[in-house]
Amino acid sequence: MDNVWIYCGYLLMGAIAGAVLFRGVQTGVLHGEDVSYDRDAQPLGYAIQLTVLIVIVVVCVLGMAHAVGIAPDPMAILRGRAFA
Repeated sequence: MDNVWIYCGYLLMGAIAGAVLFRGVQTGVLHGEDVSYDRDAQPLGYAIQLTVLIVIVVVCVLGMAHAVGIAPDPMAILRGRAFA
């Protein structure tokens, strides 16, 4: 696959996750598949979903850096074989 398409895919995923993250922090409510997590009512669920969104954004940024050529493959990092 061409690196431009990889970059665009990661950019799109990161932008969507970033927008959801920003909206959730701003309003204090994050929506899951079947449930909404309110910062005051369900702080643990809110924190877990917030952490997952942050991880998604970080992996997308690493994927974009890999597509440009300034970082190793993020999936190889997650599998533990990044520098082998």
